[in-house]
Amino acid sequence: MEGAGRRLRRRTYALLEREAHSPAATAVHGGLVALVIINVIAAVCETVPSVVARHGTLLERIETVSLVVFVAEFMARLWAAPEDPIRGRLGPLRARLAWLRSGAGIIDFVAVAPFVLAALTGVDLRVLALLRLLRILKIARYSPGFRSLIEAIRIERHALAACIAILGVAVLIAATAMYLAERDVQPERFGTVPDAMWWAVATITTVGYGDVVPASTLGRLIGAATMVTGLVMLALPVAIIATSFARVIARNEFVASSSMVARMPLFDGLDAAAILDLLPSIATRTYDAGEVILPKGEAVRALHLVARGEIELERARKRVRFGPGEAFGGHHDDTAATLAVRAVKRSRLLVVQEHDLVELCDRLPELTERIDALIAREPGMAGA
Repeated sequence: MEGAGRRLRRRTYALLEREAHSPAATAVHGGLVALVIINVIAAVCETVPSVVARHGTLLERIETVSLVVFVAEFMARLWAAPEDPIRGRLGPLRARLAWLRSGAGIIDFVAVAPFVLAALTGVDLRVLALLRLLRILKIARYSPGFRSLIEAIRIERHALAACIAILGVAVLIAATAMYLAERDVQPERFGTVPDAMWWAVATITTVGYGDVVPASTLGRLIGAATMVTGLVMLALPVAIIATSFARVIARNEFVASSSMVARMPLFDGLDAAAILDLLPSIATRTYDAGEVILPKGEAVRALHLVARGEIELERARKRVRFGPGEAFGGHHDDTAATLAVRAVKRSRLLVVQEHDLVELCDRLPELTERIDALIAREPGMAGA
């Protein structure tokens, strides 16, 4: 019974995290995304009295269904958290606590928070419509673009903080200069530095509401200088985020994830810190069915591990098929140069170049024996 429960938990984790790559996982993923979008639209509509008067019952049913699904999803993710290849090594209880403290866990809790608040306080759910709009954050779980943007901001947080500090200094200088130039001309608008700071913020950010404008010649000159300064100030954080976002997108396409690496037999048993250290050295390559991975006679010194799919190797006129967990190549495989490899099914491979492989083996000596054993293993025994 325990084995059946573990299999069910593993299946649940695979469905929710789309590790199964099956029609069921795709349906679950698409259904949750659609429900998030429908729920957010409904929450917006509930702020319009005429829509509530005509479709109030429908909106309430959407909210009820959404709460049931989101609560069920929250509980399922919490239950399946020990199946995460990284957190699972902490033990069931600590794995679940770690998930609750993670960004994904917090977002999922926010999705059900209105129900919790309503149950504890008795507040009408309609009053919590704005809070329910935060469910749009769940899109970040399903959208690689959202996740990449958040990661880009996290990576460049120190540079962005410096930009904000510089922007604050520019606002203060512009406000002080305008205060000195306009305090006698427009005391009701520029009579204090804090009053002038509103104009400075609107001008430097290029919003320019026009509710407060300089009247004197000196004030207009200061305004012109502030406008030009604002263009430069805003270009800095935009450029930083755009550059970081492009790097993160490229890295996510070609660099393996911690979950993918942790499930490979070669890295089984390594602690979470070691796996995270390995990630920059491990790239991914995706090949369609029938695509040539390695032409015959081309030397290969990189280690290739099959993460997903199936590949066929031809060596000395003998053809064998490798599945997930199996490997070829690497500086320990002296016959790698005689290979010809193609993808039988759409496949994803983890690739470690020779120089990175040598460095990894120096840092983790046990990898040398594991690589030798993995390459020597007969095809089809990856899970043995």
